[in-house]
Amino acid sequence: MAFYQQVLGYRPTLRMNLGGKDVEDFLAVPRGTTGRSVFMQGPSQLGQIEMIEWNGGPTQGTRPGGMMDLGGFLMSFELEEGDTIDEQYRRAQEAGAECLSEPLAVELENYGVIRSFVCRDPDGYLLEFVSLPTRAEILAYRSKHKKDL
Repeated sequence: MAFYQQVLGYRPTLRMNLGGKDVEDFLAVPRGTTGRSVFMQGPSQLGQIEMIEWNGGPTQGTRPGGMMDLGGFLMSFELEEGDTIDEQYRRAQEAGAECLSEPLAVELENYGVIRSFVCRDPDGYLLEFVSLPTRAEILAYRSKHKKDL
């Protein structure tokens, strides 16, 4: 939670204990499984992250696999208006995130140039932080490069 609060400015909006038949059936977890859940929401109030800590869970790390493994690989977060990719990078570094590169300018076909970097959260999940071009910049890029969609 602290990582997502410090780096993304997300805030907890709902906390709850998990357990009982309904949770066991809904999430297909073994009978008797209990845990705690927290929902974190960003400044835009669009989308949220739910983090669950299961009681009696594994004692070894559960880092996600790589790109060819099943499961989550990367979550992408668009910067809020007024935020810069360099500020976001600084916050990630200050929070101890393992950044895979400094912010880079990346040209995407039929779209334009984005600025982005990728880091790992404390659980090892890859997080992409991206600054997207405006609609006008996208249209100008497409006009200049004459790409068909």
